[in-house]
Amino acid sequence: METKICVAMSGGVDSSVAAKLLIDRGYSVGGAIMQLISNDNDISDAKAVADFLGMPFNALDCKEAFSRQVVDYFIRSYLDGETPNPCVICNEKVKFGEFLKLAEALGYNKVATGHYVATEQDSNGRVLLKKGCDEAKDQSYVL
Repeated sequence: METKICVAMSGGVDSSVAAKLLIDRGYSVGGAIMQLISNDNDISDAKAVADFLGMPFNALDCKEAFSRQVVDYFIRSYLDGETPNPCVICNEKVKFGEFLKLAEALGYNKVATGHYVATEQDSNGRVLLKKGCDEAKDQSYVL
């Protein structure tokens, strides 16, 4: 089975470099951006990078999932007197839940991001996420 990787793109440097590195390593790579709110229409930077790299690009409609799973959670928690943490819910449910589901529907079997982390393979063949070598740049907490 061919490894097809969908890079979660923002149009910024990190995800753009991740896409380029994967292409240079011979993977079949495409890019996608999540649209989370109704006026979230500026995909031009991410699309321009994808076009420059010659890879397919998709804007994934995640608005309903974001509203239902993140915004509704935030409102419920706030009204219940709790201190909501919408980023944690968004990462789990939308960025690494809904995004993966939509990428798989497009034929991708892996997802990549531009987050700075270290990886290590354990004796069972699993890839483990570790803190990046430069703690000032580490983004493993997001993943």
